Amino acid sequence: MHPTPRLAAALAAIILIAACDDGKDAGQQARQLPEDTPANFYAVAPPPPPPNPAQIAVADFVSFGTTQVTNNAITRTVTITNTGGEPLQITGIDVSGPGEYQAANDCTVPVAPGAACSAHVTFLPQKEGDFDGSLIVASATGLTRVPLSAKVTNPPPVQIVAPPPPPPPLAPPPQIDRRAELLRYLAEQRLKARNEAGPFKITRTAGTTTVAPPEYKIRDEDYLREGTPSLESSFPVDRQFIHTMDRLVWTVLDREINSQLPGIVVFRVDQPVYGTDGRTVIFERGDGFLARYEPLQRVGDTRLNLCIFRVIRLADGAHIYNEEDQCFAYATDAQAKVGLVGEIDNRTFEKYGTAFTVAGISALASIGAGVADETVPGLNQGAGTLTDQLGQITASLIEQNVDLAPIITVSAGERVGIQFLRDIYLRRPELQTKG
Repeated sequence: MHPTPRLAAALAAIILIAACDDGKDAGQQARQLPEDTPANFYAVAPPPPPPNPAQIAVADFVSFGTTQVTNNAITRTVTITNTGGEPLQITGIDVSGPGEYQAANDCTVPVAPGAACSAHVTFLPQKEGDFDGSLIVASATGLTRVPLSAKVTNPPPVQIVAPPPPPPPLAPPPQIDRRAELLRYLAEQRLKARNEAGPFKITRTAGTTTVAPPEYKIRDEDYLREGTPSLESSFPVDRQFIHTMDRLVWTVLDREINSQLPGIVVFRVDQPVYGTDGRTVIFERGDGFLARYEPLQRVGDTRLNLCIFRVIRLADGAHIYNEEDQCFAYATDAQAKVGLVGEIDNRTFEKYGTAFTVAGISALASIGAGVADETVPGLNQGAGTLTDQLGQITASLIEQNVDLAPIITVSAGERVGIQFLRDIYLRRPELQTKG
């Protein structure tokens, strides 16, 4: 009996299934576990920890405190720490806010985990006020801002302390009266000699008059006995508020002088004038001295006389003025000579220019008449008459202008001394009494 194809296929399938079952049993038997296998033998391994990125840590706030405008620059250091597990790349550090803040850093390479770098913030106080800003740190984690704060005040005003008063003068050494010392010594010697001589008897006579011991005059109060001419001085004077005639006041001319016409000028004091105590200001810088002047009078004058008739103090307005409008001081040059010197214009052209022109015309007319007399008879005689008349005109012009006084010009800023003709008393404040 031959199997059919369908039956052969069925048998092959049965054989194959049987073979698979045998192999499964054999594999299970091969992977049998030992008796001491751990309980977690087939446990799955835990996953690796997640990565720890770089993290930045800085101060929450930086304060520069309160300072003054005149102080030097202030620097604060801000530490930048990497608290993460990977290197921290810092791309830039800068400040925002007022220009008084400046930043610098040493963060040029990536910051390793746990390491740090520094940023240096400098504040330069230049004016008064409150200054708020920020330190900006740019890194791979983003922008980190650190607030900055500073306050600047003006320095307190300088207090000027008056110098202490000068110490009182030392007491003069005690004066020794040589004459009294000699008389005392002689008296002691006589008493000593009398005590050594022992007792003696004194005879008293009734009606005896005791004669006073002689006195000798050894000093005169003045020189009048010899007939020497002399004058009596005053008592000592406190010159704290007095400016005496022997002291010059130096001033500066505040405008230019041209003596062609009379005028008034002002001299300004350029250095203070003190009393004898060295502290009381009699004339201070800026006080004005008013003076008047007249044109020069004669040919050959080279100095301009100025007469001071009023003084006005700048600080309190007190003035010095003669009720009769008279001069009480004169101006001097830098060498203390009375009168001012300057550029002199002798007016030569005004004196002789016109006369010389007329004389020249007369000479030309005379020469021309002499040349043309041969062709025009009688012209020479007419020219002679004209020449005589022009000569008279020339003489008259010279006579009128020969006495023209020169003109002097003094530049502004000249140093001028003031020579007083009398003492100046600075009036002291007076106490007002209530009626």
